[in-house]
Order: sequence, then C-alpha cells, then structure tokens
Amino acid sequence: MDKTRHAMKTASELKIFKSNGYEYIYIYYKQNCLVRINTKYTAVKNSMTKENLYKSIVPDYKKKNDLIILMKQRVDKYISDRLLNNSQLGEINQKEAQNVAFNNNPVNSDQADNKLLVPIFSNYIANLNTEYNYQASTMKYYNNLKGCLEEYGKDVLKHKLYLIDFNTKLSLINFCKFLGEKRGMNDNSIAKRLNSLKSFLRYCTEEGIFSFDTTVFSYRVKKYDTGIVALNFDEIQQLMDLKIENPSWQKIMDAFICNCFMGLRISDLSRLSKADFLMDEGGDYKYASVNKKTGTTVSIPIIEIPLAILKKYDFKLPTYTGQYFNRQLQKIFEHFKLFEDEVIVRRKVFKQEQDKKVMRRKIITSHVCRKSFITFCIMSLIPLNVIMNASGHKQVQTMQAYIQKASDKEQFRKLNKKVNEAIKNKRKKILKAQKPMEYLDYPPGEVATGKVL
Repeated sequence: MDKTRHAMKTASELKIFKSNGYEYIYIYYKQNCLVRINTKYTAVKNSMTKENLYKSIVPDYKKKNDLIILMKQRVDKYISDRLLNNSQLGEINQKEAQNVAFNNNPVNSDQADNKLLVPIFSNYIANLNTEYNYQASTMKYYNNLKGCLEEYGKDVLKHKLYLIDFNTKLSLINFCKFLGEKRGMNDNSIAKRLNSLKSFLRYCTEEGIFSFDTTVFSYRVKKYDTGIVALNFDEIQQLMDLKIENPSWQKIMDAFICNCFMGLRISDLSRLSKADFLMDEGGDYKYASVNKKTGTTVSIPIIEIPLAILKKYDFKLPTYTGQYFNRQLQKIFEHFKLFEDEVIVRRKVFKQEQDKKVMRRKIITSHVCRKSFITFCIMSLIPLNVIMNASGHKQVQTMQAYIQKASDKEQFRKLNKKVNEAIKNKRKKILKAQKPMEYLDYPPGEVATGKVL
C-alpha cells in the first residue's frame, strides 16, 4: 500500500531556498530521490503567496507566475513519465529534470510541451460532430468554448495555448475564474464548459496525444439549483386562446403548446417524424423514440391537445434552432404583454450570490415546455416510473425538484382550503350575531391584508 502511495506522488512543489546570499524559487521534489531546480526567479519578501508564487503587487507577476508554473508542469510531466514507465525510461535524474524545466532537450517527444491546444481541440469537435451529427446550436456552443480558450491564452497567459497549460488543477481554476470575471458566466455555465474541457483533456490522454496529471480531473465547479420554471394549465390555455395573425409566430406557438404536453428536448422535437407515432387498437396515439441525449427509449401517450396540433402539421412540427425559437417566443410574449410579473432569478458566480429581478417571460424558454410537462404529470399523480419512461430521465433524484414543487403547491392548496373554510365560518358567526360585516368586503377565497380572521 505504501509503495503504491509513494509511486503515485508525481507532483513537485515550489519552495524557497537561499543561493549565494539570495532567496530563489525552486522546483522541489523528494520521493526516493531528490530534484531541486532553481527557477532563477528571486523571492520577494512579503510578496509571495502560500504556493510561493508572486502576489499582484509584484511587477509583471502574472507573466512571471505563468513561466514558473510552466517550468513546474514540465518537471511534473517528466517525473510522472519516469514513475509510470520506469522500466523503459529509467530513473529520475536531476540534470534531465533541469533540462526539461528550461525546455532543453525534452526526453520524450510524445510528451513535449510544444503542442498547440486549439488546433487539436478543433479536430476533436469536428470528430464529435461527425460521430453524433450535432445540431447547429451544439456546434455553436463548442465554438464558443474554443473562442474562450483562444481569448484566455491571448489576454491572460499572453501566448497561444499549449496542452501543457492545462496540466495542473490551478490552471483549470484560473480558466474558470476567467469565464466568470471576463466572460460574465454563472457557475452553471462555467461547470458545463469545465466538463467539456475535461472531456477533451481525457480524449488527449486516451489518444496518446498528451498525458495530463490526474489531479486536473478532480477539479469541479458546483452547480446550483435555479428552481423549476413551469407554466400551469390556465397559462397554457391563455396561450391557446391568443389571436395570432403572424403565420410564423403561430407555428412557434403551436410547437410550444404541443411540447408542453410531450416534454421533449428541443433537439428531439426537431427530429419528429410520422414514423415515431404509433396508434393502438383503441385509436390512441403514442410517441416512441430514442432520446438523443441519454440514448434511452421514451414512450409518451399523446392526448387530444397535442394530437390536434400534430395532425395539423402531419406529425412533423416546424423545426428551429433553440436560440431562434426562444427569441421569437420572447417577441410573442412581449407583443401580447404576457407574463409581466417580476420574479427573482438566482445567479451564482464562484458561490457568490448575484440574484436579480426580471420579468417572468424572460426566463420562459423552449425548455419550460419540458418542465411544465413533468410538473403536470406529477400534479396528476402519474407514477414516477411512467413519467421517467416518458421524459427519458434515468435517475429518480432528478425528479426530486419537481416532486418538491408539486408538494409545495399541494400544501398551499390545503392551506387555501382551510382559509376559505375559516372565512365561511366567520361569515356564519357574523350573520348569526347580526354584527357589522366588516370582513365581507372581499371576494370569496381572498383574505384581507393585515386583518386576522
């Protein structure tokens, strides 16, 4: 056990040692052998972090820190290769490690640190698109991530990105901070891009392009719950009653209303075909297809409202990209002055709350259809296994937020019922005593603000 633990220690440390009367930052490693490499950067008193890097008060601290980290990454990679491939590459050697640190004579060309990241990432997303035939919106997301990487290299690191620039946990932390501070992303958006980046780094490792330190993959940005945004049936009825003269808008609204009773992701909605719909002996329709995201087979009974819309389009709804669909949806809501009540939107950036008030229509998107459908099903007491079979969810935990929302609504219904009963009882007592009916100025079912019944 001890041998395994020792063998897996591949990361060096930055320490400060004296040399010729001056204090320098050294790359230090001691595990069955000693490696101590002077980076040639002097330590500045009261200006060093706990990791022995320069604080922001030091001139050109970012550039200096990046170069020190790059040297350390090279040494860590050299040590890792030696420990994992001991029989082929030999023992860890101080002189070789020093040559590697200063980029002289890299001993393993396959792990050389001169491999540019962006061209390899471009090939990676092209391969993904070939394999999975991504929608334009998905490719736009990956190209956005590529743009973030290019900007991070140019504006933060001040050089083109190399694979080795992401060979430490700290490098991922710095990239995520860049996404939050410079790109204005919240923790959920950062977490999504971080996971995509780590998938790319794993791909590089599996393909033998570059072997990243295992600590890189342990870093995570915790997502936060934004709450369930869903429409109730009365609100959907309101949408169904709209008098829309614009044919394009009517198609958008038809697709939105239909999907509120099917709960498909926008990627699956755009792939509908007549072959996906089956009719049983009783004349009832069912949608059966493979969920594009999870690969699970979903089965959704089609009730009258979505069936009428599907027949209108011969079971092939108009297709849109998610962004275009959502833009048009907002225009419709604004035109008809719908959902103008204000709600608080939760937002976190590196765990810091940045909540803000917005009109509710601003957060109603194509994905609200799916959330509304699941909420309807839970409120209708449909068994969870049936709902999951329709939604394509694999884990019950995913449904907990919906269950809680439905439970909260049910509790308030019960409260409302008790309040209404209390009002009725109060009225009876007032009438019986023939006292002034001061509490009867309010419509049935409403409670006077500030008065106790």
